[in-house]
Amino acid sequence: MIRTLFIALITLFSFAGSALAGPCDTAKREMAFGEAATEDAKDKAGLKRAAEEFNKAVRKAPNCAAAFFNLGVVQEKSGELVAAKAAYEQYLKLAPSAPDAESVEQQVFKLEYRIQQAAASSMSEKSSLSWNKLAGRWCQVSTCGSGRSSYELTINESQIDISKQHEYVSPHGCWGRYRDNYSGRISSNGSIKGTYIKSYIVRESRCVSGSGRVNEWNNESVPFTGKIVGDGAIIELQWMQNMGKKYGWSPTDMQLRRY
Repeated sequence: MIRTLFIALITLFSFAGSALAGPCDTAKREMAFGEAATEDAKDKAGLKRAAEEFNKAVRKAPNCAAAFFNLGVVQEKSGELVAAKAAYEQYLKLAPSAPDAESVEQQVFKLEYRIQQAAASSMSEKSSLSWNKLAGRWCQVSTCGSGRSSYELTINESQIDISKQHEYVSPHGCWGRYRDNYSGRISSNGSIKGTYIKSYIVRESRCVSGSGRVNEWNNESVPFTGKIVGDGAIIELQWMQNMGKKYGWSPTDMQLRRY
């Protein structure tokens, strides 16, 4: 016999007169307490009190399938999905031939999906919060302290941008302005994938053989990968860089730390 309780939202198994009643005889009082607590429940706190009573029932009668079913129902409605899944699975183990076994198994699958989604969402949220602390000023480990190695890092959820701009005068008197930008996505495990864009402009009037002409901005872009090391102490970046006709494309890496 099935009884519908808690404003038609909760269906508990009533073991009286059922073939499953025998193993539950020693927990009749606890089962009745659990049903009463469920009937009186107005919120999650009330459902948790009902779960406590059904937990007492399963401890007293560990082979009582109905107790595990009812425990799973109230745990599911109170948001304790992992515990509810375990209770339903124990119900199926104790009563594999129950008339509702197939529907309970389907409910277990649904709970498994919801648990996975909740875990993924929680991980994403935690990662976003933890990576936000990376925002600020960084520098290249090998040259930290010089103005050329200073980078600004910004985080927007899973979007990460690392950029710098500097001017440079070569030994030959050529003046240039460079912009480096690493833009990509950061995953929950700290790995980074994106595009490295290098922009530059050279004012040839300052070169020894300069003609006074100012070039427009030139852009070069290549994919890059990276990772967060040591809980955010170091950021490692890797990409392929064009070293000219003589050397061709060569793997390049860089380490950044807080400025």
